[in-house]
Amino acid sequence: AGKPSGEVVETRLTGTLVHLLIGGSVALLPLLRLVPASAISGLFLFLGMRMTGGNAFFARLPLLFRDPEKQPSSLVVKPSTAHAFTALQAFCLTGLWVMRSVPATALLFPSVILMLVAVRLRLVPRLFSRDDLEVLDELLPEEIAQSRMPERFPSSA
Repeated sequence: AGKPSGEVVETRLTGTLVHLLIGGSVALLPLLRLVPASAISGLFLFLGMRMTGGNAFFARLPLLFRDPEKQPSSLVVKPSTAHAFTALQAFCLTGLWVMRSVPATALLFPSVILMLVAVRLRLVPRLFSRDDLEVLDELLPEEIAQSRMPERFPSSA
């Protein structure tokens, strides 16, 4: 077991093979029609439930209904901050779900996803401190890069 090199070399062959395999999967559609729709729905339900295990949003949801004195001591931020962030996420998720569920607005679903990017980039930093966001949410790539760069103009204070 050697030490990983930490780099990936991607060639045109990689992309070509991936697209050929995806295109070739169309040939499997007649076999897919033999699988009952309930089995496929059950598979997606299972995968969705599996993915909630590592999701911080779903881990914080029960804290909304827990007695404040019985909150875990491992919370790094104030419970009210965690609750506000969780409520904002729940509001956005509910908006997405409603938008997708109503046939008249389902066509606008991609634009709502774009709006969520604006919410994360513009609104969330105004509502929560950077320290709270480091705990509650994943840092954005440019925030990671800024935290690793040395300060160019150190303050003389």
